[in-house]
Amino acid sequence: MNQLELLEVKEFSAKKRFGSSTDGGYVIGMLNTMYDCYISCGISDEESFTRDFLQSHSYLKKEHCYAFDGTIADYPWRYTKEIQFFRKNIGANNDDRHCNLHDLINKYNNIFLSIDIEGGEYEWLESLTVDQLRKFKQIAIEFHGMCGNDHWGSIELKTKCLAKLNQSHYIIHAHGNNNGPIVHSIPNVLELTYVNRDWFSQEPPKNKIPFPIDSLDYPNLPTKADYSLHTYPFVSCAFARIVIGDSKTRTKIIQLPWALKKPLYFFQDIDCKDKFIYSINDKTLSITRVDIPDGYTKTPDGWGQPLLAYYSLE
Repeated sequence: MNQLELLEVKEFSAKKRFGSSTDGGYVIGMLNTMYDCYISCGISDEESFTRDFLQSHSYLKKEHCYAFDGTIADYPWRYTKEIQFFRKNIGANNDDRHCNLHDLINKYNNIFLSIDIEGGEYEWLESLTVDQLRKFKQIAIEFHGMCGNDHWGSIELKTKCLAKLNQSHYIIHAHGNNNGPIVHSIPNVLELTYVNRDWFSQEPPKNKIPFPIDSLDYPNLPTKADYSLHTYPFVSCAFARIVIGDSKTRTKIIQLPWALKKPLYFFQDIDCKDKFIYSINDKTLSITRVDIPDGYTKTPDGWGQPLLAYYSLE
């Protein structure tokens, strides 16, 4: 991605996760608004997000809820029956096997869209005007091939699509899909949440909280550590680093050269999912591991992976 500002995340505090705690869940903004339409595109056999969203927004009736996927024989109805299913893939055209959603876009004005169509998002976005995009109040979308040219399209096409979305929406949340690689701090598969610019009275400030966010974000691949997004464009402030290292005990004490009153964010450099809590008393930092890995009956002592803590310099 050669225009990082198109991925710039804005500050937004009212967020909630819908769906599973693995692949299939998304973090969205809780808006003080009502949607007039819900659309889910790219379903496979996982619709926990749709289930949770429709339960939370129960005013949305079946006749205004739509699901599209041409790669499956039928909708996974165990998640919800309050939706209409169309066995079509999303694309630039309308025919027996494809739908471009233009008819629905023309019909509604406050649409929520969830879309994960394995790279087809670029062809579809290219077919839309900015005015059509403004019909979407919020979009949870997974972008593929963010790191370069591939069979999904050129980097120029991808940049063009992001620039178009940037005219109508702000990004309020980002999460890297750890099923794919990460290149120069940009995940090749990236989940983004967009909120319509019209919802804001003024441009929101840039985000200063690194991702993933505990209790909101979870790794798509549970056996692998989540990707750390703590640099621009996802976070727009500088961070200082504290090297904590490994530990043979459950709690490790670090003496700091100064009193620190800013929140800490913990990251590990290799594939692990350890969880930590901490406290700071004057210049003494106490870090405790609190997770219970699969197969353990109690919290293990210590951790073998090098641990880093970051805090904002602003």
